[in-house]
Amino acid sequence: MEGFFHLFFTDLSGRLRGFTYPERRLDEILENGTRFDGSSCGLSPVESSDLILRPDKEACYTLPSGIEGKERKVYFCDVVKKDGSPLPYDPRSVLKKVVTGKNYELLAEPELEFFYLPSRTGALYAGVSFDAEHKARMKAVEILEEMGIRVKVTHREGGPSQHEIELEADEPMRMSDKLQLAKLVVKETAKEFGLKATFLPRIFPDFNGSGMHVHLILRKEGRNLFENLEGEAGSFVEGLLRHAGEIAVLTNPSVNSYRRLVEGFEAPVYIAWGRMNRTALVRIPASGKSVEYRGGDGTANPYLLLASLFYAGFKGMEGNYPLRPESTENLYERAGVERLPSTLMEAIECAEKGSLLQELLGEEGKKRFLEEKKKEVRIFAKEVTEKEKEYYGDI
Repeated sequence: MEGFFHLFFTDLSGRLRGFTYPERRLDEILENGTRFDGSSCGLSPVESSDLILRPDKEACYTLPSGIEGKERKVYFCDVVKKDGSPLPYDPRSVLKKVVTGKNYELLAEPELEFFYLPSRTGALYAGVSFDAEHKARMKAVEILEEMGIRVKVTHREGGPSQHEIELEADEPMRMSDKLQLAKLVVKETAKEFGLKATFLPRIFPDFNGSGMHVHLILRKEGRNLFENLEGEAGSFVEGLLRHAGEIAVLTNPSVNSYRRLVEGFEAPVYIAWGRMNRTALVRIPASGKSVEYRGGDGTANPYLLLASLFYAGFKGMEGNYPLRPESTENLYERAGVERLPSTLMEAIECAEKGSLLQELLGEEGKKRFLEEKKKEVRIFAKEVTEKEKEYYGDI
C-alpha cells in the first residue's frame, strides 16, 4: 500500500496546519510546491486567496509509528506568493529575514512548560512517582529523541500537574520547527494516558503559570558574546528591555498570557535584568553563555517569538543602546520599575505606538495580526466567569 507524507506550515497565530499527500507526488511537490487556500487560515484575502507551500528539504522529520501508527515523513514549508516570492508575513519568512546574514552564530534554547489535565498536586523536581503524567512525558521525550530533537532535561514543575521539557540549543529556524513538533508530540502522547496537555500560560489562580523561557546564544569567532556585558553584548540586552513592551504582543499573544504575568508567581512582570535575579525579565545565567528571556509563553508563535527577540536585541546593538544598571533586589517589592503590559489590549496598544511590529511583519502583516488579536480581546471581554458570579453575586 502506498504511503503518505505531511506538509506543515504555521499561521500568524502560531497554529500548526498541514496537508497530507500520497508519496507518488513527493518529487513533484518538492520541486514545484503546491497551492492552497490562504484565506482559510488568515494569510490572504478571500478574493485573492491562492498561495503556495514550498517545502524546505532541510526541514524534514520522520514521525515515528508511535504517533500515527505508522512512520510518516513531515516537511516544514515556507509560504510564498504565486510568483514564487516570499509572503512577507509568513512566520518562517519573517524569522529568516531577521537571522540571515548576521556575523554571529545564533542559537536558541527554550524551556517548554505545560500542564496535564485532569490535574493533581505536584512538586518541583519531584519525579520518582511513575504515574500516568510521568509516563506520558517520558514517552514524549523518547519520541522527540527518536526524531532527532535533542532533549537537554525534563522534569516536573512547581504547579499541579505542571511539567517542563528543555530542548538542546539549535539555530533559530530549526528550533522553531522543533518547538512545533514538540508541542504536537506532547499533546498526542498525552491522549494515550487519558490526559490532555495544554500550553496555556495560566490554569490555576493560586499556582505559578507556564512560560517558555528562551536562552539566546550569540557566538563570534568561538567566543560567547555574553561572557562580558560591555559593548555590543550590553546593547543587545538593552534592546530586549527597551522594546519588550512593543514585542509583548508576539511573546505573549493571548488573553491568557496576561493572567500569568502578575506579581508573586515567579513571572517576569518588570522590565529589568539581573545576573541571577528570577524576578527580572532578562536574566544572565552564571555560565555567561546566554541571555535568558523569561517573558514568553507557549501560546506564542515560535517563529515570531524568536524573530522578535533577536530583532529587538540587534536593534540595541545597531543603536549602541547603553545598558541600564542591573537589578539585584526582589522587583515584586520595589516601586517605580517599568512593567510589561498587563493585558492583551495594552500589548496591542504598545505595538501600535511602536514601529517594530511593522518592521517585522510589514504593513499588511501587522494589520492582519492585530485585527485577529483585537477580535480575541472582544470575544473574551464578553465572557463571565464562575469566579465573578461567586464574588459579586450577593451585592
